[in-house]
Order: sequence, then C-alpha cells, then structure tokens
Amino acid sequence: MKFEYTHEFSAPIERIERLMTHPDINRIMTERMTTIIGTEVKARVEEGAVVRRKVLYKPEPMIKSVGPMKVEPRWMEWVEESTYDVSRHEGRFVNTPVIGQIAEKMVNNGTVRFVSTQKGCRRVLTGELTVKIFIVGKIAEKIIASTAEKILKEEADLLEKLAASGELA
Repeated sequence: MKFEYTHEFSAPIERIERLMTHPDINRIMTERMTTIIGTEVKARVEEGAVVRRKVLYKPEPMIKSVGPMKVEPRWMEWVEESTYDVSRHEGRFVNTPVIGQIAEKMVNNGTVRFVSTQKGCRRVLTGELTVKIFIVGKIAEKIIASTAEKILKEEADLLEKLAASGELA
C-alpha cells in the first residue's frame, strides 16, 4: 500500500530539521513518547548538509494479533536507515524489521520532505508499505500503517513542543 502522512509545524523548516536530526532526539523520544519504548542509535554521520542514520526502534506493542496469528512485541521492532539532506529539505528512509522472517515479507520505504507555510512548515512523508503474506498481508498493512501514523503524530507533537520551548536549540 502507498501512504502519505502530513504534519504541520508553527516553527520554520530549519528549526524542525535541527530537532529532527539532533544527536539527542532519539533519547528524548524514548523518554517522552508513549508509542516508543526504546531507541538505539546504531550509526549517525554528518557529511556537510547530509545526515545519515541507522536507528533501532522499539514501539509500544499495539498489535496483539493479525487475524489468527499472535504478534510478538519483538516482531514490531525495526531499524530505520535514513539519509536527510538539510540543504534540499528532504530525505529517504528504509525501515527493516529486526526479525529476519518478518523482514523477508515486508517492504517499507519512502521519502520525507519539508515545505514552508505561512505559519511555519509542513512535513510530508510518502512511501510504500507491503506485507507479503497471503490474505492477512493487507490486514497487517492497515494495522501497521495505523500504528505508524500514531507514532509519527506523537513525534510531530514532540518536535512542535521542543521547537516552542527552545530545547535542543
């Protein structure tokens, strides 16, 4: 399935980008978000205007089963590999499940881009989420997409609060 999530911010692009790419953002996400119970930065490299990251995410278990199949919390963990170009206000990401058998059956990748608005900026995430399991795959995609939307909304709310408070300036 294709997806698109949009978030509005009252701060300018540059402020939200600094927060989103800040070395401490994952620690703060773990401390303050309810949808994420853990993150671990595996790699983070800045090359000029480009930030490359590899981050393990452990979401709060929201999915207990897909049809008749019980879902273990570890099945929902993923590693984000992303590249964000601050000069272009856009980036790419690939999210790969930690469990190999899940990773073989799932594709999740896309882009993030920012545009200026009258009140600040807008973040637009677009991409693809495909679960290659006969019959239950489409159900799983909808559940995963709904969970991702909640996580991204909570992250956007956190970025907005951080921007307003001046924290991580």
